[in-house]
Amino acid sequence: MNRRHFIITILYSALLIAPAGCGRQPLVLSVSDKVERPTRSAVIFFVDGMDESRMNELLAEGRLPNIDKRFVKGGVRVSHAVSSLPAMTYPNTVSLFTGCFPGHHGIMGNQLFDRHRLTWIDYITLENYQHVNRDFTQPTLYELLDDRFTVNVQCHTQRGVRHSFDNMIETGPAWFLGWHIPVNQFVASCIEQLGTLAERVRQWPSVVTFYFPGLDAAGHAHGSHTDYYAKVFEDVDYQIGRVTNAIESAGLLETSYLILVTDHGHPRASQAKSFDLAAWLCRTRGIRCREGDVPGAGYSERFAFLDKYDAMLVDGSHRRVAVFLRGESGWGENPSAERVVQFIDGQRATDGPQAESCRIADLPAVAFVCRSMDRDRVEVQSARGIAVVERRLAGSTKEYRVVSAEGALADVAADAVGLAQSPDLARFVGEGWHDSRQWLEKTADSSCPDFVPQIVEYFDSPRAGDLVIFTAQGWLLSGNGCGEHGSCLAEDMRIPMFFAGPELASGASIEFGRLVDVMPTLLDLLGESDRLKRHPPIDGVSLAPQVRSAASDETARP
Repeated sequence: MNRRHFIITILYSALLIAPAGCGRQPLVLSVSDKVERPTRSAVIFFVDGMDESRMNELLAEGRLPNIDKRFVKGGVRVSHAVSSLPAMTYPNTVSLFTGCFPGHHGIMGNQLFDRHRLTWIDYITLENYQHVNRDFTQPTLYELLDDRFTVNVQCHTQRGVRHSFDNMIETGPAWFLGWHIPVNQFVASCIEQLGTLAERVRQWPSVVTFYFPGLDAAGHAHGSHTDYYAKVFEDVDYQIGRVTNAIESAGLLETSYLILVTDHGHPRASQAKSFDLAAWLCRTRGIRCREGDVPGAGYSERFAFLDKYDAMLVDGSHRRVAVFLRGESGWGENPSAERVVQFIDGQRATDGPQAESCRIADLPAVAFVCRSMDRDRVEVQSARGIAVVERRLAGSTKEYRVVSAEGALADVAADAVGLAQSPDLARFVGEGWHDSRQWLEKTADSSCPDFVPQIVEYFDSPRAGDLVIFTAQGWLLSGNGCGEHGSCLAEDMRIPMFFAGPELASGASIEFGRLVDVMPTLLDLLGESDRLKRHPPIDGVSLAPQVRSAASDETARP
Protein backbone atom coordinates (compact mmCIF):
# COMPACT_ATOMS: atom_id res chain seq x y z
CA MET A 1 0.00 0.00 0.00
CA ASN A 2 1.42 3.42 -0.94
CA ARG A 3 1.51 6.34 1.50
CA ARG A 4 -1.55 8.08 0.07
CA HIS A 5 -3.74 4.97 0.26
CA PHE A 6 -2.46 4.26 3.75
CA ILE A 7 -3.38 7.73 5.03
CA ILE A 8 -6.83 7.52 3.38
CA THR A 9 -7.41 4.13 4.99
CA ILE A 10 -6.41 5.41 8.42
CA LEU A 11 -8.64 8.48 8.18
CA TYR A 12 -11.56 6.50 6.78
CA SER A 13 -11.20 3.86 9.45
CA ALA A 14 -11.03 6.50 12.18
CA LEU A 15 -14.37 7.86 11.02
CA LEU A 16 -15.88 4.38 11.10
CA ILE A 17 -14.34 3.28 14.34
CA ALA A 18 -15.42 6.41 16.19
CA PRO A 19 -19.04 5.26 16.30
CA ALA A 20 -17.78 1.82 17.22
CA GLY A 21 -16.66 3.37 20.48
CA CYS A 22 -20.36 3.03 21.13
CA GLY A 23 -19.65 -0.72 21.08
CA ARG A 24 -19.84 -0.61 24.88
CA GLN A 25 -23.24 1.06 24.99
CA PRO A 26 -26.60 -0.74 25.11
CA LEU A 27 -28.24 -1.51 21.78
CA VAL A 28 -31.79 -0.40 21.22
CA LEU A 29 -34.15 -2.77 19.42
CA SER A 30 -37.64 -1.48 18.88
CA VAL A 31 -40.17 -3.84 17.30
CA SER A 32 -43.71 -2.52 16.99
CA ASP A 33 -46.97 -4.46 17.02
CA LYS A 34 -47.07 -4.12 13.23
CA VAL A 35 -44.22 -6.66 12.96
CA GLU A 36 -45.33 -10.28 12.66
CA ARG A 37 -43.49 -12.40 15.22
CA PRO A 38 -42.95 -16.13 14.64
CA THR A 39 -44.24 -18.46 17.32
CA ARG A 40 -40.67 -19.68 17.66
CA SER A 41 -37.50 -18.15 16.23
CA ALA A 42 -33.77 -18.77 16.56
CA VAL A 43 -30.65 -16.65 16.97
CA ILE A 44 -27.34 -18.31 16.10
CA PHE A 45 -24.19 -16.82 17.61
CA PHE A 46 -21.45 -18.27 15.43
CA VAL A 47 -18.08 -17.28 16.90
CA ASP A 48 -15.22 -18.29 14.62
CA GLY A 49 -12.23 -19.89 16.37
CA MET A 50 -13.77 -20.09 19.86
CA ASP A 51 -11.35 -22.43 21.61
CA GLU A 52 -13.08 -24.62 24.19
CA SER A 53 -10.23 -24.92 26.68
CA ARG A 54 -9.62 -21.15 26.63
CA MET A 55 -13.33 -20.50 27.01
CA ASN A 56 -13.42 -22.76 30.08
CA GLU A 57 -10.50 -20.88 31.62
CA LEU A 58 -12.13 -17.49 31.06
CA LEU A 59 -15.48 -18.73 32.37
CA ALA A 60 -13.80 -19.99 35.53
CA GLU A 61 -12.20 -16.55 35.99
CA GLY A 62 -15.57 -14.83 35.60
CA ARG A 63 -14.49 -13.01 32.44
CA LEU A 64 -17.34 -14.16 30.18
CA PRO A 65 -20.40 -13.11 32.22
CA ASN A 66 -22.87 -13.01 29.32
CA ILE A 67 -22.00 -16.44 27.95
CA ASP A 68 -22.17 -17.69 31.53
CA LYS A 69 -25.58 -16.10 32.08
CA ARG A 70 -27.27 -16.94 28.78
CA PHE A 71 -25.74 -20.31 27.97
CA VAL A 72 -23.84 -21.98 30.83
CA LYS A 73 -26.34 -21.14 33.56
CA GLY A 74 -29.23 -20.32 31.25
CA GLY A 75 -29.14 -23.15 28.76
CA VAL A 76 -28.01 -26.65 27.79
CA ARG A 77 -24.38 -27.41 27.02
CA VAL A 78 -23.20 -30.25 24.80
CA SER A 79 -20.33 -31.47 26.94
CA HIS A 80 -18.51 -33.37 24.21
CA ALA A 81 -19.13 -31.60 20.91
CA VAL A 82 -16.91 -32.06 17.87
CA SER A 83 -16.28 -30.29 14.61
CA SER A 84 -15.93 -31.94 11.18
CA LEU A 85 -12.80 -33.06 9.36
CA PRO A 86 -10.93 -30.96 8.43
CA ALA A 87 -11.25 -28.58 11.39
CA MET A 88 -11.26 -25.41 9.30
CA THR A 89 -13.66 -22.52 8.86
CA TYR A 90 -15.13 -22.93 5.38
CA PRO A 91 -15.74 -26.70 5.53
CA ASN A 92 -17.37 -26.39 8.93
CA THR A 93 -19.42 -23.32 8.20
CA VAL A 94 -21.00 -25.20 5.31
CA SER A 95 -21.41 -28.22 7.62
CA LEU A 96 -23.17 -26.00 10.16
CA PHE A 97 -25.75 -24.82 7.63
CA THR A 98 -26.20 -28.08 5.67
CA GLY A 99 -25.87 -30.74 8.37
CA CYS A 100 -23.43 -32.62 6.13
CA PHE A 101 -19.79 -33.61 6.55
CA PRO A 102 -17.30 -31.91 4.19
CA GLY A 103 -16.88 -35.17 2.28
CA HIS A 104 -20.56 -34.92 1.35
CA HIS A 105 -20.87 -31.20 0.61
CA GLY A 106 -17.48 -30.91 -1.12
CA ILE A 107 -15.92 -27.88 0.60
CA MET A 108 -12.78 -29.62 1.79
CA GLY A 109 -10.75 -26.64 2.99
CA ASN A 110 -10.30 -22.90 3.07
CA GLN A 111 -8.56 -23.48 -0.25
CA LEU A 112 -9.91 -25.90 -2.82
CA PHE A 113 -8.29 -27.78 -5.71
CA ASP A 114 -10.44 -29.47 -8.35
CA ARG A 115 -8.25 -31.92 -10.25
CA HIS A 116 -10.86 -32.52 -12.96
CA ARG A 117 -10.84 -28.84 -13.94
CA LEU A 118 -7.33 -28.14 -12.56
CA THR A 119 -8.65 -25.06 -10.75
CA TRP A 120 -7.62 -23.70 -7.38
CA ILE A 121 -9.53 -21.21 -5.26
CA ASP A 122 -8.67 -19.44 -2.03
CA TYR A 123 -11.83 -18.49 -0.16
CA ILE A 124 -9.95 -16.34 2.35
CA THR A 125 -9.72 -13.37 -0.01
CA LEU A 126 -11.91 -10.33 -0.51
CA GLU A 127 -12.83 -11.33 -4.05
CA ASN A 128 -13.59 -15.00 -3.27
CA TYR A 129 -14.86 -15.17 0.30
CA GLN A 130 -18.51 -15.61 -0.76
CA HIS A 131 -17.81 -17.87 -3.75
CA VAL A 132 -18.17 -20.85 -1.45
CA ASN A 133 -21.93 -20.49 -1.94
CA ARG A 134 -21.65 -21.63 -5.56
CA ASP A 135 -19.35 -24.59 -4.83
CA PHE A 136 -21.61 -26.96 -2.90
CA THR A 137 -25.00 -28.42 -3.77
CA GLN A 138 -26.61 -29.55 -0.49
CA PRO A 139 -29.45 -27.29 0.68
CA THR A 140 -28.73 -24.85 3.47
CA LEU A 141 -30.84 -24.13 6.51
CA TYR A 142 -31.99 -20.95 4.77
CA GLU A 143 -33.01 -22.83 1.63
CA LEU A 144 -34.99 -25.33 3.67
CA LEU A 145 -36.79 -22.36 5.23
CA ASP A 146 -37.26 -20.65 1.88
CA ASP A 147 -40.74 -19.42 2.75
CA ARG A 148 -39.55 -17.85 6.00
CA PHE A 149 -37.84 -14.53 6.64
CA THR A 150 -34.19 -15.27 7.49
CA VAL A 151 -31.27 -12.93 8.10
CA ASN A 152 -27.49 -13.30 8.03
CA VAL A 153 -25.04 -10.91 9.67
CA GLN A 154 -21.49 -11.02 8.28
CA CYS A 155 -21.22 -14.76 7.56
CA HIS A 156 -19.75 -15.72 4.19
CA THR A 157 -21.89 -18.88 3.86
CA GLN A 158 -25.34 -17.45 3.28
CA ARG A 159 -26.92 -19.13 0.28
CA GLY A 160 -30.69 -18.93 0.37
CA VAL A 161 -30.90 -16.33 3.13
CA ARG A 162 -33.57 -13.69 2.60
CA HIS A 163 -31.44 -10.71 3.73
CA SER A 164 -27.74 -10.34 4.53
CA PHE A 165 -25.81 -7.60 6.32
CA ASP A 166 -22.30 -8.00 4.92
CA ASN A 167 -20.86 -4.77 6.34
CA MET A 168 -17.85 -4.64 4.03
CA ILE A 169 -17.77 -0.83 3.98
CA GLU A 170 -17.90 -0.67 7.76
CA THR A 171 -15.66 -3.61 8.61
CA GLY A 172 -13.28 -3.84 5.63
CA PRO A 173 -10.78 -1.17 6.69
CA ALA A 174 -10.84 -2.30 10.32
CA TRP A 175 -10.29 -5.91 9.24
CA PHE A 176 -7.42 -4.88 6.96
CA LEU A 177 -5.73 -3.07 9.85
CA GLY A 178 -6.20 -5.98 12.25
CA TRP A 179 -8.70 -4.19 14.47
CA HIS A 180 -10.66 -7.26 15.49
CA ILE A 181 -12.77 -5.80 18.28
CA PRO A 182 -14.44 -3.08 16.14
CA VAL A 183 -15.38 -5.74 13.58
CA ASN A 184 -17.23 -7.74 16.23
CA GLN A 185 -18.86 -4.57 17.53
CA PHE A 186 -20.19 -3.77 14.07
CA VAL A 187 -21.67 -7.28 13.87
CA ALA A 188 -23.55 -6.79 17.14
CA SER A 189 -24.74 -3.32 16.17
CA CYS A 190 -26.66 -4.81 13.24
CA ILE A 191 -29.40 -5.81 15.67
CA GLU A 192 -30.57 -2.21 15.43
CA GLN A 193 -30.50 -2.30 11.63
CA LEU A 194 -32.40 -5.58 11.84
CA GLY A 195 -35.09 -3.81 13.84
CA THR A 196 -35.45 -1.21 11.08
CA LEU A 197 -35.58 -3.95 8.45
CA ALA A 198 -38.21 -5.88 10.42
CA GLU A 199 -40.40 -2.78 10.57
CA ARG A 200 -40.07 -2.33 6.81
CA VAL A 201 -40.96 -5.93 5.89
CA ARG A 202 -43.36 -6.31 8.84
CA GLN A 203 -41.71 -9.57 9.93
CA TRP A 204 -39.24 -10.70 12.58
CA PRO A 205 -36.88 -13.37 11.20
CA SER A 206 -37.41 -17.04 11.95
CA VAL A 207 -33.61 -17.42 11.98
CA VAL A 208 -30.89 -14.79 12.31
CA THR A 209 -27.17 -15.62 12.37
CA PHE A 210 -24.56 -13.34 13.93
CA TYR A 211 -21.08 -14.33 12.72
CA PHE A 212 -18.16 -12.98 14.77
CA PRO A 213 -14.86 -13.37 12.84
CA GLY A 214 -12.53 -11.38 15.09
CA LEU A 215 -11.68 -14.05 17.64
CA ASP A 216 -10.30 -16.46 15.05
CA ALA A 217 -8.19 -13.69 13.54
CA ALA A 218 -6.86 -12.87 17.00
CA GLY A 219 -5.93 -16.51 17.51
CA HIS A 220 -4.04 -16.69 14.23
CA ALA A 221 -2.20 -13.42 14.81
CA HIS A 222 -1.37 -13.82 18.50
CA GLY A 223 -2.32 -17.30 19.73
CA SER A 224 -5.25 -18.47 21.83
CA HIS A 225 -3.13 -18.47 25.00
CA THR A 226 -2.43 -14.72 24.87
CA ASP A 227 -3.95 -11.80 26.73
CA TYR A 228 -4.99 -10.32 23.39
CA TYR A 229 -7.06 -13.38 22.49
CA ALA A 230 -8.68 -13.17 25.92
CA LYS A 231 -9.40 -9.48 25.40
CA VAL A 232 -11.14 -10.14 22.08
CA PHE A 233 -13.01 -13.07 23.64
CA GLU A 234 -14.23 -10.80 26.43
CA ASP A 235 -15.49 -8.33 23.86
CA VAL A 236 -17.31 -11.08 21.93
CA ASP A 237 -18.97 -11.98 25.22
CA TYR A 238 -19.93 -8.33 25.70
CA GLN A 239 -21.39 -8.11 22.20
CA ILE A 240 -23.43 -11.28 22.77
CA GLY A 241 -24.74 -9.60 25.91
CA ARG A 242 -25.67 -6.46 24.02
CA VAL A 243 -27.59 -8.45 21.39
CA THR A 244 -29.40 -10.74 23.84
CA ASN A 245 -30.28 -7.80 26.12
CA ALA A 246 -31.72 -5.92 23.14
CA ILE A 247 -33.77 -8.96 22.11
CA GLU A 248 -35.00 -9.33 25.67
CA SER A 249 -35.94 -5.65 25.94
CA ALA A 250 -37.99 -5.99 22.75
CA GLY A 251 -39.97 -8.86 24.27
CA LEU A 252 -38.57 -11.43 21.83
CA LEU A 253 -36.34 -13.50 24.08
CA GLU A 254 -39.13 -15.64 25.52
CA THR A 255 -39.89 -17.03 22.06
CA SER A 256 -36.29 -17.24 20.82
CA TYR A 257 -33.93 -20.20 20.87
CA LEU A 258 -30.31 -19.13 21.27
CA ILE A 259 -27.46 -21.22 19.85
CA LEU A 260 -23.79 -20.59 20.60
CA VAL A 261 -21.33 -22.56 18.49
CA THR A 262 -18.00 -22.38 16.69
CA ASP A 263 -16.28 -24.11 13.78
CA HIS A 264 -13.04 -25.41 15.30
CA GLY A 265 -10.67 -25.16 18.23
CA HIS A 266 -7.59 -22.96 18.27
CA PRO A 267 -4.52 -24.96 19.37
CA ARG A 268 -1.45 -23.17 20.61
CA ALA A 269 1.30 -23.61 18.05
CA SER A 270 4.93 -22.52 18.04
CA GLN A 271 6.99 -21.17 15.17
CA ALA A 272 9.82 -23.39 16.39
CA LYS A 273 7.73 -26.43 15.39
CA SER A 274 6.92 -25.46 11.83
CA PHE A 275 7.76 -28.10 9.24
CA ASP A 276 8.05 -27.23 5.55
CA LEU A 277 6.60 -30.32 3.90
CA ALA A 278 7.13 -29.12 0.33
CA ALA A 279 10.81 -28.38 0.94
CA TRP A 280 11.28 -31.77 2.62
CA LEU A 281 9.67 -33.60 -0.30
CA CYS A 282 11.90 -31.78 -2.74
CA ARG A 283 15.05 -32.43 -0.71
CA THR A 284 14.48 -36.10 0.14
CA ARG A 285 12.44 -37.25 -2.86
CA GLY A 286 13.12 -34.80 -5.63
CA ILE A 287 9.34 -34.18 -5.82
CA ARG A 288 8.26 -30.90 -7.35
CA CYS A 289 5.34 -29.46 -5.36
CA ARG A 290 2.94 -26.70 -6.23
CA GLU A 291 1.26 -24.74 -3.43
CA GLY A 292 -1.21 -22.07 -4.48
CA ASP A 293 -2.89 -20.73 -7.56
CA VAL A 294 -2.92 -22.49 -10.92
CA PRO A 295 -2.76 -19.71 -13.53
CA GLY A 296 -4.33 -20.07 -16.93
CA ALA A 297 -7.57 -18.96 -18.57
CA GLY A 298 -8.42 -22.41 -19.90
CA TYR A 299 -7.87 -26.05 -19.06
CA SER A 300 -5.02 -26.49 -21.56
CA GLU A 301 -3.11 -23.56 -20.08
CA ARG A 302 -3.55 -24.85 -16.54
CA PHE A 303 -2.55 -28.34 -17.69
CA ALA A 304 0.64 -26.99 -19.26
CA PHE A 305 1.45 -25.04 -16.11
CA LEU A 306 0.97 -28.03 -13.79
CA ASP A 307 2.87 -30.39 -16.08
CA LYS A 308 6.14 -29.37 -14.45
CA TYR A 309 4.89 -30.38 -10.98
CA ASP A 310 4.53 -33.83 -9.42
CA ALA A 311 2.17 -32.91 -6.60
CA MET A 312 -0.32 -30.26 -5.59
CA LEU A 313 -0.37 -29.44 -1.87
CA VAL A 314 -3.50 -27.81 -0.47
CA ASP A 315 -2.89 -26.54 3.03
CA GLY A 316 -5.49 -24.25 4.58
CA SER A 317 -4.68 -23.62 8.20
CA HIS A 318 -1.30 -25.35 8.39
CA ARG A 319 -2.34 -28.45 10.34
CA ARG A 320 -3.75 -30.48 7.46
CA VAL A 321 -2.41 -30.90 3.95
CA ALA A 322 -4.35 -32.57 1.16
CA VAL A 323 -2.06 -33.99 -1.52
CA PHE A 324 -3.04 -34.45 -5.17
CA LEU A 325 -0.55 -36.47 -7.23
CA ARG A 326 0.15 -36.30 -10.93
CA GLY A 327 -0.98 -39.43 -12.75
CA GLU A 328 1.53 -41.63 -14.50
CA SER A 329 0.63 -40.01 -17.83
CA GLY A 330 0.02 -36.53 -16.52
CA TRP A 331 -2.58 -34.46 -14.72
CA GLY A 332 -5.34 -35.69 -16.99
CA GLU A 333 -5.67 -38.89 -14.96
CA ASN A 334 -5.68 -39.98 -11.34
CA PRO A 335 -2.56 -41.68 -9.96
CA SER A 336 -2.59 -45.42 -9.46
CA ALA A 337 -2.84 -46.88 -5.95
CA GLU A 338 0.78 -48.01 -6.31
CA ARG A 339 1.89 -44.46 -7.01
CA VAL A 340 0.09 -43.16 -3.92
CA VAL A 341 1.60 -45.89 -1.74
CA GLN A 342 5.05 -45.16 -3.14
CA PHE A 343 4.60 -41.48 -2.34
CA ILE A 344 3.62 -42.24 1.26
CA ASP A 345 6.32 -44.85 1.88
CA GLY A 346 8.99 -42.91 0.05
CA GLN A 347 11.93 -43.39 -2.22
CA ARG A 348 15.08 -41.51 -1.44
CA ALA A 349 16.38 -39.06 -4.00
CA THR A 350 19.86 -39.81 -2.66
CA ASP A 351 21.26 -42.68 -0.65
CA GLY A 352 24.12 -42.86 1.79
CA PRO A 353 24.70 -42.11 5.48
CA GLN A 354 23.14 -38.61 5.19
CA ALA A 355 19.88 -39.84 3.65
CA GLU A 356 16.77 -39.21 5.74
CA SER A 357 13.94 -41.62 6.44
CA CYS A 358 11.37 -40.93 3.75
CA ARG A 359 8.24 -42.49 5.25
CA ILE A 360 5.94 -39.51 5.81
CA ALA A 361 4.26 -41.07 8.85
CA ASP A 362 7.64 -41.23 10.63
CA LEU A 363 8.03 -37.47 10.59
CA PRO A 364 7.69 -35.93 14.10
CA ALA A 365 5.36 -33.29 12.65
CA VAL A 366 2.87 -35.88 11.40
CA ALA A 367 0.10 -37.62 13.34
CA PHE A 368 -1.56 -39.53 10.49
CA VAL A 369 -1.24 -40.10 6.76
CA CYS A 370 -4.49 -41.34 5.23
CA ARG A 371 -5.41 -42.61 1.79
CA SER A 372 -8.58 -44.06 0.33
CA MET A 373 -8.16 -47.71 -0.65
CA ASP A 374 -11.64 -48.01 -2.13
CA ARG A 375 -15.10 -46.60 -1.50
CA ASP A 376 -15.40 -48.02 2.03
CA ARG A 377 -11.80 -48.43 3.23
CA VAL A 378 -9.20 -45.91 4.31
CA GLU A 379 -5.63 -46.77 5.22
CA VAL A 380 -4.24 -44.83 8.18
CA GLN A 381 -0.51 -44.71 8.83
CA SER A 382 1.15 -43.32 11.93
CA ALA A 383 4.55 -43.73 13.54
CA ARG A 384 2.96 -46.52 15.62
CA GLY A 385 1.77 -48.65 12.74
CA ILE A 386 -0.77 -49.09 9.95
CA ALA A 387 -4.51 -49.64 10.27
CA VAL A 388 -7.47 -49.80 7.94
CA VAL A 389 -10.77 -48.12 8.77
CA GLU A 390 -13.70 -49.89 7.13
CA ARG A 391 -17.32 -48.93 6.55
CA ARG A 392 -20.34 -51.10 5.83
CA LEU A 393 -24.09 -50.67 5.60
CA ALA A 394 -26.01 -52.77 8.13
CA GLY A 395 -29.59 -52.30 7.03
CA SER A 396 -29.90 -48.52 6.85
CA THR A 397 -27.15 -47.88 9.41
CA LYS A 398 -23.51 -47.18 8.62
CA GLU A 399 -21.06 -49.11 10.76
CA TYR A 400 -17.28 -48.81 11.08
CA ARG A 401 -14.39 -50.85 12.39
CA VAL A 402 -10.61 -50.63 12.62
CA VAL A 403 -8.47 -53.58 11.55
CA SER A 404 -4.80 -54.18 10.97
CA ALA A 405 -3.33 -53.83 7.51
CA GLU A 406 -3.66 -57.62 7.17
CA GLY A 407 -7.37 -57.44 7.97
CA ALA A 408 -7.27 -58.76 11.54
CA LEU A 409 -8.64 -57.04 14.63
CA ALA A 410 -5.48 -56.29 16.58
CA ASP A 411 -4.10 -54.02 19.26
CA VAL A 412 -1.68 -52.55 16.72
CA ALA A 413 -4.64 -51.28 14.70
CA ALA A 414 -6.08 -49.44 17.71
CA ASP A 415 -2.67 -48.00 18.52
CA ALA A 416 -2.10 -46.88 14.92
CA VAL A 417 -5.20 -44.65 15.03
CA GLY A 418 -4.47 -43.34 18.53
CA LEU A 419 -7.17 -45.39 20.27
CA ALA A 420 -5.13 -47.59 22.58
CA GLN A 421 -4.99 -45.00 25.35
CA SER A 422 -6.99 -47.14 27.76
CA PRO A 423 -7.87 -50.85 27.99
CA ASP A 424 -11.56 -49.96 27.70
CA LEU A 425 -11.06 -48.01 24.49
CA ALA A 426 -8.77 -50.65 22.99
CA ARG A 427 -11.35 -53.31 23.86
CA PHE A 428 -14.07 -51.27 22.14
CA VAL A 429 -11.96 -51.10 18.97
CA GLY A 430 -11.25 -54.81 19.17
CA GLU A 431 -14.96 -55.64 19.31
CA GLY A 432 -15.28 -54.66 15.65
CA TRP A 433 -18.27 -52.99 14.05
CA HIS A 434 -19.99 -50.03 15.73
CA ASP A 435 -22.27 -47.35 14.36
CA SER A 436 -21.26 -43.72 13.94
CA ARG A 437 -22.73 -42.44 17.21
CA GLN A 438 -21.11 -45.22 19.21
CA TRP A 439 -17.73 -44.21 17.82
CA LEU A 440 -18.44 -40.58 18.70
CA GLU A 441 -19.44 -41.39 22.26
CA LYS A 442 -16.61 -43.83 22.93
CA THR A 443 -13.84 -41.66 21.45
CA ALA A 444 -15.09 -38.22 22.55
CA ASP A 445 -12.45 -37.97 25.29
CA SER A 446 -9.66 -39.50 23.21
CA SER A 447 -6.84 -37.65 21.49
CA CYS A 448 -8.65 -38.14 18.14
CA PRO A 449 -12.38 -37.74 18.81
CA ASP A 450 -14.76 -39.12 16.17
CA PHE A 451 -11.87 -39.84 13.81
CA VAL A 452 -12.90 -43.34 12.73
CA PRO A 453 -16.26 -42.58 11.10
CA GLN A 454 -15.28 -39.15 9.87
CA ILE A 455 -12.13 -40.17 8.00
CA VAL A 456 -14.10 -42.57 5.80
CA GLU A 457 -16.75 -39.94 5.09
CA TYR A 458 -13.98 -37.42 4.33
CA PHE A 459 -12.80 -39.41 1.31
CA ASP A 460 -16.29 -39.56 -0.22
CA SER A 461 -15.46 -36.27 -1.95
CA PRO A 462 -13.31 -36.27 -5.13
CA ARG A 463 -11.88 -33.01 -3.77
CA ALA A 464 -10.40 -34.77 -0.73
CA GLY A 465 -7.05 -35.46 -2.38
CA ASP A 466 -5.21 -38.69 -3.05
CA LEU A 467 -3.98 -38.61 0.52
CA VAL A 468 -4.32 -36.31 3.50
CA ILE A 469 -1.74 -35.52 6.18
CA PHE A 470 -2.72 -34.41 9.69
CA THR A 471 -0.19 -32.80 12.00
CA ALA A 472 0.89 -34.00 15.41
CA GLN A 473 0.29 -31.93 18.52
CA GLY A 474 2.26 -28.67 18.56
CA TRP A 475 3.27 -28.84 14.90
CA LEU A 476 2.47 -26.84 11.80
CA LEU A 477 2.95 -27.83 8.16
CA SER A 478 4.43 -24.94 6.16
CA GLY A 479 2.88 -22.34 8.47
CA ASN A 480 4.45 -19.88 10.84
CA GLY A 481 1.47 -18.43 12.68
CA CYS A 482 0.95 -18.17 16.41
CA GLY A 483 -2.16 -20.34 16.32
CA GLU A 484 -3.43 -22.62 13.55
CA HIS A 485 -5.91 -25.51 13.21
CA GLY A 486 -7.16 -28.20 10.85
CA SER A 487 -5.82 -31.44 12.31
CA CYS A 488 -7.86 -34.38 13.59
CA LEU A 489 -6.64 -33.97 17.18
CA ALA A 490 -8.89 -33.09 20.10
CA GLU A 491 -7.47 -29.58 20.43
CA ASP A 492 -8.63 -28.84 16.86
CA MET A 493 -11.85 -30.86 16.88
CA ARG A 494 -13.44 -30.23 20.29
CA ILE A 495 -15.80 -27.24 20.23
CA PRO A 496 -18.24 -25.41 22.54
CA MET A 497 -21.94 -25.89 21.73
CA PHE A 498 -24.93 -24.53 23.65
CA PHE A 499 -28.71 -24.32 23.24
CA ALA A 500 -30.98 -22.06 25.26
CA GLY A 501 -34.55 -20.93 24.95
CA PRO A 502 -38.22 -21.65 25.58
CA GLU A 503 -38.91 -24.75 27.70
CA LEU A 504 -35.22 -25.69 27.83
CA ALA A 505 -33.58 -26.29 31.17
CA SER A 506 -31.09 -23.85 32.67
CA GLY A 507 -27.62 -24.97 33.68
CA ALA A 508 -28.12 -28.37 32.05
CA SER A 509 -26.03 -30.53 29.76
CA ILE A 510 -26.15 -33.44 27.36
CA GLU A 511 -23.12 -35.54 26.58
CA PHE A 512 -22.43 -35.78 22.85
CA GLY A 513 -22.98 -33.91 19.63
CA ARG A 514 -21.48 -32.87 16.34
CA LEU A 515 -21.48 -29.55 14.54
CA VAL A 516 -23.58 -31.18 11.80
CA ASP A 517 -26.28 -31.77 14.42
CA VAL A 518 -26.99 -28.06 14.88
CA MET A 519 -29.08 -27.61 11.72
CA PRO A 520 -31.47 -30.55 12.27
CA THR A 521 -31.70 -29.68 15.98
CA LEU A 522 -32.67 -26.12 15.18
CA LEU A 523 -35.30 -27.26 12.67
CA ASP A 524 -36.70 -29.64 15.27
CA LEU A 525 -36.86 -26.93 17.94
CA LEU A 526 -38.73 -24.73 15.49
CA GLY A 527 -41.15 -27.54 14.63
CA GLU A 528 -39.86 -27.77 11.06
CA SER A 529 -38.22 -31.22 10.94
CA ASP A 530 -40.51 -32.39 8.14
CA ARG A 531 -38.66 -30.12 5.73
CA LEU A 532 -35.72 -32.53 5.81
CA LYS A 533 -37.84 -35.34 4.39
CA ARG A 534 -37.93 -33.65 0.99
CA HIS A 535 -34.13 -33.74 0.63
CA PRO A 536 -31.35 -36.35 0.60
CA PRO A 537 -30.28 -37.67 4.03
CA ILE A 538 -27.84 -35.59 6.04
CA ASP A 539 -25.13 -36.63 8.49
CA GLY A 540 -26.44 -34.67 11.44
CA VAL A 541 -29.20 -35.82 13.77
CA SER A 542 -31.53 -33.76 15.91
CA LEU A 543 -30.40 -33.35 19.50
CA ALA A 544 -33.70 -31.65 20.33
CA PRO A 545 -35.20 -34.62 22.27
CA GLN A 546 -32.09 -34.74 24.47
CA VAL A 547 -31.91 -30.96 24.80
CA ARG A 548 -35.58 -30.76 25.78
CA SER A 549 -35.28 -33.52 28.37
CA ALA A 550 -31.95 -32.38 29.83
CA ALA A 551 -32.14 -31.75 33.56
CA SER A 552 -30.37 -28.87 35.25
CA ASP A 553 -27.84 -29.62 37.97
CA GLU A 554 -30.30 -28.55 40.63
CA THR A 555 -33.17 -30.60 39.16
CA ALA A 556 -30.95 -33.65 38.85
CA ARG A 557 -30.01 -33.59 42.54
CA PRO A 558 -32.02 -36.00 44.75
